[in-house]
Amino acid sequence: MAYTDDQYRAQVRGSFENGEVFSNTWSFIRSDPDASVLDAIEALHAAYASIFELDISSHTTCTGATFKNLGTGVVTEGDWSIITGDDLADLLPTSCAWRISLSANPNIHGGPFISGWSVNAVDANGDLLSANQTGLVDAVTALETSLSSSDWHIGIDRPTVPTVVDASQVRVGRRADVIRKRTNDLSEAYATGDLT
Repeated sequence: MAYTDDQYRAQVRGSFENGEVFSNTWSFIRSDPDASVLDAIEALHAAYASIFELDISSHTTCTGATFKNLGTGVVTEGDWSIITGDDLADLLPTSCAWRISLSANPNIHGGPFISGWSVNAVDANGDLLSANQTGLVDAVTALETSLSSSDWHIGIDRPTVPTVVDASQVRVGRRADVIRKRTNDLSEAYATGDLT
């Protein structure tokens, strides 16, 4: 298989006040060849504006996004106004991130990691507060709704195939992924949402 002209990869970039930078990778599928890339970028910007209203530290800034057509290789730079975190408290270690875990059948997973949280984002055990957990899920389900109205869908990139498949569910756990090291001795509690 090969990527088609209706499959896209988006890179959302930003930085922390300490000089570190981050990049979140998303994938999208255009269901109508005439659908505008600018509509998808606008929907993704709105999703990040919603996420940054959670306990994202004011030391975190989201500065731009690019959309790459995986079939043609054409890259579009988004018209992206800068988004800054809403919480004035100190930044958690930037290695602490919570995954927006996307899934599709059969057993296909992906999704970006969101870091830049403030110390107010977690409880005494270091688990993400449920309001932030459900806030991430709500932001992604709202993103899918907005995209669908413009003939786009959230996808999962499978570069080894290579193709992008429609994501059908999003879930967010409470425990941080610290440089992808996970302990197996504690149970996880997920908030989930359908992407239809």
